[in-house]
Amino acid sequence: EARVIAVMSHADWCPSCKVVEMTTQKVRASAKLEGIAFTQIDYTGKDNAAFFLDGDALGVGEAVRERFGDEIFTGRMLLVDAKTQEILGEIDKGMAGTEVLQAFRDALASHS
Repeated sequence: EARVIAVMSHADWCPSCKVVEMTTQKVRASAKLEGIAFTQIDYTGKDNAAFFLDGDALGVGEAVRERFGDEIFTGRMLLVDAKTQEILGEIDKGMAGTEVLQAFRDALASHS
């Protein structure tokens, strides 16, 4: 069962998204990350209402509203507590693979 939800704020036109997704895929391939569910919310159409509704459907609506408010940024991966929706961390394009792995581990550790 997922303790942490890693939710990517994605858009097809977002170059930062491609960087974050590539880095996290490499980390996921090389590390055991049990307890994290990976998902994304699509912002390709720049529709704020649909973005937040998708967040609600994924169980992270409160967290994405808290983080983004009126200005949605793509190319970010939020690490969210699956039960409380507390934001445990955030991954962006400037992070190296080792930093991404540490962010995942820190999010999981905050649950132990």
